[in-house]
Amino acid sequence: MSAQSSQLLQLLDERHILLGHGIIQFGSPPVNLGQIKGDASFNYTLRPYDVKGGNPLILLRRFTLEETCNITVPLLEVQATTLSMWFRNYSAGASEVVGTPSGSGVLYSQTFGGNARVPFSGLTFTHPTPEGGYLTVTGYSVYPPLDLRLPFPEQRETIYDAVFEFRHDANRQPGDQLGKVDYFVMPITA
Repeated sequence: MSAQSSQLLQLLDERHILLGHGIIQFGSPPVNLGQIKGDASFNYTLRPYDVKGGNPLILLRRFTLEETCNITVPLLEVQATTLSMWFRNYSAGASEVVGTPSGSGVLYSQTFGGNARVPFSGLTFTHPTPEGGYLTVTGYSVYPPLDLRLPFPEQRETIYDAVFEFRHDANRQPGDQLGKVDYFVMPITA
């Protein structure tokens, strides 16, 4: 038997194979956070509450006790506007960072510390597919990353994982309170 015989191949449509990374935008209006390098991941988990009864015990009903969702993105570019997400200075999709002329360049200063409120905003992660389509994950109300560790390696780039936590929007209908996934597939051309 060959390593991949046609009887074992269960591929329904080769256009649904995802490769690579994508584009991350945060804020309102959306701000592109820069180059991603490495594996981004969308994580959705549900913790159920089971109601059991009878003899022997059987599962009667299952409820949602906890629902969490996040997206982890390995960011490559370090910009003052990006860092403002960690320092809680990110508001209304724009940073308070303003560049000022300094010598032959522009100096961007980012202050931090003492902001008690963690702001939230919209998030869009778009993953282009090899054939020209895309998969987009949209979070209606998303908290920016909490932890920042910026290593300064001697001979390679710095990549830092940004974990965006989705927040429930109780003003939306149940089943549509966290976000949505859109998947656009290019038509088959002969």
